[in-house]
Amino acid sequence: MIWIMIYYFEIQIDNSLTYCNYKLDDYFVNEEFELVKETEWTESEQNFVKKMEENSLDLYSKLGIEAEVANTDLTVSNEKQYCSVKMLRTLDGCSWLDAGGEPVCDTIQIAEPGINVLSVAEQYTTKDVKEASVLSIDEIMQIIDDGVKNGNIHTYIMEEKGFDYTIQSIRMGYMTQIEDGAMHFFPVWYFQCKLGEKGITLLALDARNGAVIYMG
Repeated sequence: MIWIMIYYFEIQIDNSLTYCNYKLDDYFVNEEFELVKETEWTESEQNFVKKMEENSLDLYSKLGIEAEVANTDLTVSNEKQYCSVKMLRTLDGCSWLDAGGEPVCDTIQIAEPGINVLSVAEQYTTKDVKEASVLSIDEIMQIIDDGVKNGNIHTYIMEEKGFDYTIQSIRMGYMTQIEDGAMHFFPVWYFQCKLGEKGITLLALDARNGAVIYMG
């Protein structure tokens, strides 16, 4: 049996954060702006996006918020361009998931003149950290196999165009629960499929004991 050691968090809630620089609205709000597909970015646009992502990561580092770039949209109009950077919130390098098993993300609208809008999800102050032994992915897969066979694990039929039940990724993440009047982050293994170009969580299991937390 293989076990690894990771942390789960007892936390105190702070506040979410929204920042708007209305002085930049004239730059960012323009009917002629068009979203450019990543496959069509020029070398100059690629360099611009990279710089805006680096600036976003630097901002989060200064704010003391752990996150990584999930994806970036580029919008251009003549000589103007800006990025909408989606920042994936993480704990110890693992995704923070909401109750529906989806990664929690923030958004930054950023360009050379500065930041127009910054929207940050709830922030937390770590009150306590405890070690938690977690099941290996092989043990989790055995639990899923047994659960499917006895009918305890299933998914609902989805009719959306472009949905693919093929597992695209298996990752470790954190979800939240209330214990003893306090909110805790606890580790989960979560499985994502593909809906069009977007990843969607199909199943999430408590990494400590294999209990099913979410079935899509």
